[in-house]
Amino acid sequence: MSIHPLSNWVQRQLPDAHVTVLEKENVIYITHPYGRKLTVIYLCKKMTLNNWYEQQDQYRLASAAPIWILDAPLFIRYSALPEARKARLRGEIPKAIFKETGRCYYWNSRTNRLTIDTLFQTRTIYFQKNGRIRSHNYDFHIPFRQDGDLMDAFLQSGRIKLDRKKR
Repeated sequence: MSIHPLSNWVQRQLPDAHVTVLEKENVIYITHPYGRKLTVIYLCKKMTLNNWYEQQDQYRLASAAPIWILDAPLFIRYSALPEARKARLRGEIPKAIFKETGRCYYWNSRTNRLTIDTLFQTRTIYFQKNGRIRSHNYDFHIPFRQDGDLMDAFLQSGRIKLDRKKR
């Protein structure tokens, strides 16, 4: 999976910044003219939670604020339970990113769609299995549809936002 569309987007967003792309690592280093540093990491493979925390800490220690963008086909999953339709099955890394930053970004490199998680509501869903009533807590993304084309997104104050007028 190529990071080129992401790096082109970053360069259009920050034309005065110095941008370095490490394609093998799927990392984009950004240094603003006034010195602020950002790092965009495109995670398109599984990683342990401990490894993620180590990398997160390394970027922060280097004063390069990390922006994690997860591969949408790999990390966005929904419940198959009919009672929990549209419930997001979030893994450890998306939960950790959301806890640390208050949002989580997903990019589908094939469709160029960006999804931004900003708010979840946890609901207890009751269902019947093997003749017994069971319950499970499910996370529902609020609003359910907060996505758009990467080219309609913009980078502002270290956060990615979607242009609401174009969606």
